[in-house]
Amino acid sequence: MTDSAAVEALEALRRQEEELIFTSFDHGDAWRLGSLLTSMAQEAGHAIGIDIRRPGLTASGLSSQEDHDLIVEGIRQHLTT
Repeated sequence: MTDSAAVEALEALRRQEEELIFTSFDHGDAWRLGSLLTSMAQEAGHAIGIDIRRPGLTASGLSSQEDHDLIVEGIRQHLTT
């Protein structure tokens, strides 16, 4: 990735972060979001693991427990390295 492509990608992420801020987020929202993402991934033939967390809330939607465990563990390992 070139420097200019990296800068553009970073700016796009910053814009998305500003746009994707929830004014509220409860268990129902977590369930709907996780269910929608799981459905979209399954329809596209992709495995997916979703780990939605906030203080006092952990919610997950998944295509299979095995997929979820593998994906979430991979993400956690990546974030700690």
